[in-house]
Amino acid sequence: MEARSLRKRVLSGLIMGVGALVAAYAFLIEPHWVDWSEEELQIPQLPASLDGLRVCHLSDLHVGIPGSGAFLRRVLDECVSHQPDLIVITGDLLNGRLREIPSCASLLGRLKAPCGVFAILGGHDYRHDPDRLVRSLGAVGVRVLRNEAVRIGPEEPALWLVGLDENSGCCRANLPEAMKRVPVGAPTLLLMHSPDSIPEVSACGVNVALAGHTHGGQVCLPFYGPILTMSRFGRRYARGRRRVRDTILYVSRGIGSHDHIRFLARPEVPLFTLVRAPQLNIEEIAASEPAVL
Repeated sequence: MEARSLRKRVLSGLIMGVGALVAAYAFLIEPHWVDWSEEELQIPQLPASLDGLRVCHLSDLHVGIPGSGAFLRRVLDECVSHQPDLIVITGDLLNGRLREIPSCASLLGRLKAPCGVFAILGGHDYRHDPDRLVRSLGAVGVRVLRNEAVRIGPEEPALWLVGLDENSGCCRANLPEAMKRVPVGAPTLLLMHSPDSIPEVSACGVNVALAGHTHGGQVCLPFYGPILTMSRFGRRYARGRRRVRDTILYVSRGIGSHDHIRFLARPEVPLFTLVRAPQLNIEEIAASEPAVL
């Protein structure tokens, strides 16, 4: 009887010990362990002058989370140290409070790239005064795209960088407005906060779409994956690279961590190299994932 009681106490102690280790990892290690992933993106008709363009993709900084300032400064400085040609940020720059705007502008003012620094807004950025945020970022050299497109490079056809406005909750996104300046068939790189707009985006023939919002689930279960993604597609577009029709979609796990916790969903900063590629043939398009409406 005593031996059985001892075994139970030992087993209970082991379970508690493992639980403590998992909690320590999820709160103290993983939220600060950034994955600097490298990806190559093939874009048909990419101008020769932009072949090899390096793009740094930041997402979901959530400036204002207590205790995150030093971590964000380190990440942004490392981003610049990689010497990207273009830096893009796919929303949720703030954690949602008005007083965070000056800190956000100061942090993002550290970012510099030859082809510019561009951002879009997420749901958290709309909680108070998005116009003030846009002005503050513009003053430090970060251009916020709100349903608009800009040319990258002087050649024809140029690469067009398209920015959808918030599409995760406030529903400010207007894809026809954002695409109206883009010539038919021109190479396109589109920024959207949530991956939920991918059916419409892929129908427009966009070459590459970058998104965030999901945090990769932030807390994931082994052999199952993300528990909660805040996406209408559930886990389908929770993280990483997918092909939808002839559009490459990449969903970043982002940087910020609500409640200072991440488990099996490390913060991520993807570094992309754009390369020129031929148009997809019919067989390749047929083999790609159909858009889910």
